[in-house]
Amino acid sequence: MRAQVLRGGAWSFAVKIVATILALLVSVVLARFLGPEGFGVYSYVLALVSMMAIPVQLGLPELVVRETAKAHLYNKWNELWGIWRWSLIAVSVFSAILFAVALMLTIFVFGGFSGLQLNTYFWGLILVPLFALTRLYGSMLQGLRKVIYGQLPDVIIRPGIFIILVSIWLLINHGKNVSPSQVMALHACSALVTLVFAAWLVKQLRPTEMHKSVDPIYHTKQWISSVMPLAFISGMGIINTQTDLIMLGFIMTPSDVGIYRVAVQGATFVSFGLSAIAMVAMPYYAQFHAKGEKARLQRLATISARAMLAVAIPTAILFFIWGEPILRLVFGEEYVSAYSALVILSIANIFHAGFGILGPLLNMAGYEKVTAKGIAFAALCNVVLNFIFIPIYGVVGAALATGASLIVWNVVLWWAVIKNIGIDPSALNMTLGKR
Repeated sequence: MRAQVLRGGAWSFAVKIVATILALLVSVVLARFLGPEGFGVYSYVLALVSMMAIPVQLGLPELVVRETAKAHLYNKWNELWGIWRWSLIAVSVFSAILFAVALMLTIFVFGGFSGLQLNTYFWGLILVPLFALTRLYGSMLQGLRKVIYGQLPDVIIRPGIFIILVSIWLLINHGKNVSPSQVMALHACSALVTLVFAAWLVKQLRPTEMHKSVDPIYHTKQWISSVMPLAFISGMGIINTQTDLIMLGFIMTPSDVGIYRVAVQGATFVSFGLSAIAMVAMPYYAQFHAKGEKARLQRLATISARAMLAVAIPTAILFFIWGEPILRLVFGEEYVSAYSALVILSIANIFHAGFGILGPLLNMAGYEKVTAKGIAFAALCNVVLNFIFIPIYGVVGAALATGASLIVWNVVLWWAVIKNIGIDPSALNMTLGKR
């Protein structure tokens, strides 16, 4: 098991490195050619769209990973086809509802938007169903333990196509008069191509038994019961990651949002090992817990946390010492003021990595409601702290609020894992468990 997980982790880590580089490349290009104000408008609308995607995704990707892993383990192909088909229909229906709601929001809530912001916003809405459906297909592959393939569409293909389209557009326009709305339209095009690729990938890699005619079995009542807390967890997670950007956009200027977005992008390098390792570990968490193999679960959790911390600390130190020259070299002189926020977020992400994989571990073990309560408390702290700190400290205040709420989130969920599952998932745990 250990060798298999390590091999999977190595490949996942490599994919995550490529994905992080692509994401950085996208941010650098957009930050330089749009400037802090244009980049701020683009980032602000993208954050709004992410918040609006909460009722569309409904926590279904997490449910699909868990149910697919269990159905695949016990060869229940009818149930596997049932959860796949049910989740795709649900996302499609709620996407249609979202557009109707979005039109009303445009009239009653976003009337103060400028023409540029509205155009960017409308193109951003198209991303909602495309993101949700692509993520569902990726979750299907993750549940089948094809973790690398599950990551490819969202983290490699989409940003890769996006940066190619943006580069072509910049060449056509000689790098001038490029607007956030045009960039968001290119993002929508790349997302559509990615969705088609993801659907094709699932069709090619599904189990052989799924190629035959299989009548789906639906456990609708059970899935709805599970998906509601998962949807709440997913929603609170998005609120935790987007609250700072949205509140900055309301309280401060688009330029402040652009500068802060650069700090957030840099800080993701500190914790990027977490998502790479979590994607590999999630199906094993579900299986080990289902079989009652607590020792193997403890060992996997501890090794995962230490691996994440080993990546986080050197990256954070690099930003502490050379953060300002790096920002100046990569993004430009206008973004050097993001250094303080970058340092604060990097420190918070060290704690995030050191506590281990918490939410996915609880979810895969069936404790979605416990995760929901912990994340809700952290989200409330995030909103309150941002409301207090942003008017006083601006960009630095957003970083302080987000960093503090991230630490609260980890402490609460860490204790929940110990109490409900009976293992310590942190990197400081001294027991690796028996083989």
